[in-house]
Amino acid sequence: MARTYEPLARRLCKAVHDLSDVPPTKWVPVKEAATVINVSYPELIDGAVTHARQRGWLEAVGKPAVRLRLTDAGRIVSSRAKPAYSHTF
Repeated sequence: MARTYEPLARRLCKAVHDLSDVPPTKWVPVKEAATVINVSYPELIDGAVTHARQRGWLEAVGKPAVRLRLTDAGRIVSSRAKPAYSHTF
């Protein structure tokens, strides 16, 4: 079964957008964005970052990434993404 990081990459973009200034051009720590989307597995975050970078949605600093910033394409994707977090009642 093929694994896709698309949904997680979109959620990550939304989290970076939510954590950034307006306009969202601020660098955001990966750990902070991962906390917002409630994902603690580094392998999943690395896969989502790689996918988002390949799609042109994110810029990253470091290998593995330590800081993220949205591109213009990433801002479009983040505006269409589901919320980066969800409330469970």
